[in-house]
Amino acid sequence: MKNFFELQPLILPAIGVLLVVLFFLVVITKIKRWFRIHWARRQHELDLEEMRERWKRIERLLNSPEIEGDRLAVIEADKLLDFVLQRMHFPGQTFAYRMQIAQKKYFELKRVRWAHELRNKLVHEPDIRLQAKQSFAAVKEYQRALRSLGAL
Repeated sequence: MKNFFELQPLILPAIGVLLVVLFFLVVITKIKRWFRIHWARRQHELDLEEMRERWKRIERLLNSPEIEGDRLAVIEADKLLDFVLQRMHFPGQTFAYRMQIAQKKYFELKRVRWAHELRNKLVHEPDIRLQAKQSFAAVKEYQRALRSLGAL
């Protein structure tokens, strides 16, 4: 068996090769994600200015001093995500079904499920109390989803 010092000249080049391979894998992953997002925008003709304006309105609702601002922000964010899914031609009669289909292609959309459930509670249970941190977290999840779809 060779001792460590005889193997040392082989270890550094092997580590270097592994680092280079890892670097290229990260770069290729980032490039693929960029193309997927930008291709989705072009293919479905999402108007980014319109999306940004609608998102600013949601942020204004979220930060407004009005009592119902948080509630409306979550509902509007849900509506915006549904609008984007429809524009991207995901099939289905309901938002929930479109989300199931979209999650197969965009795995990160699974994180929006709880925010959509919160939205359903807000719409169907008018007496529900919404904490500020819940609404902020839900809107943040919608923002992540919209960014992963290339809509923001």
